[in-house]
This record gives sequence, structure tokens and C-alpha cells, in this order.
Amino acid sequence: MYHHPRFYSRGIISGS
Repeated sequence: MYHHPRFYSRGIISGS
């Protein structure tokens, strides 16, 4: 369950 693509910038795809 990934959030917005904005999180991808940090590589946190498995972020709540």
C-alpha cells in the first residue's frame, strides 16, 4: 500500500 508518488522520492514505498 503505497501513498503518493511524492514518497517515492525518499524511497519509502512501504510507508503507511
